[in-house]
Amino acid sequence: AFQTDAGMCGDYASIIGFAREEPMRRLIEKTPGSRWRAAEGEGSLAGILVETEDATGLARSIEPLRLGPGLPEAMPRRGMDAR
Repeated sequence: AFQTDAGMCGDYASIIGFAREEPMRRLIEKTPGSRWRAAEGEGSLAGILVETEDATGLARSIEPLRLGPGLPEAMPRRGMDAR
């Protein structure tokens, strides 16, 4: 199993957890500005569930986990507390 990103937890409509207006303005105008405000929208969670082989530590399976608005929901087929 290989994951290139740690996933996301926060407002999906944000820019790395901040309200979009100020980061976008800075990018477009290329000038400094006011402090960034935290995004206040409903949170989303995105990640993975990896089942590993005890003897080798290698991945046996990998499944997406996505909850919240803005993303198609995905729950692992196995329960997250299953052994």
